[in-house]
Amino acid sequence: MSNRWKFQLKIGFYWGTFMTLFMLLFYSKEVAVIDQIKSSQFYLKSIGHFLIGIFIMGYIWWKEKNIASKKD
Repeated sequence: MSNRWKFQLKIGFYWGTFMTLFMLLFYSKEVAVIDQIKSSQFYLKSIGHFLIGIFIMGYIWWKEKNIASKKD
């Protein structure tokens, strides 16, 4: 596996975890946490957060990392 994909997977994992927990806590005022976790919509959103983290955020951060390293 290339370094780019390792980096993107790592960023995607962190991004997906952070966003899932943030959204879980953000909506906890309206819906109980246990009810959110029981819903299938929670898991679809979580998968979406991880995919966005891997393919979009990971790619953007990889490009930024390469641009910054070329300036040095």
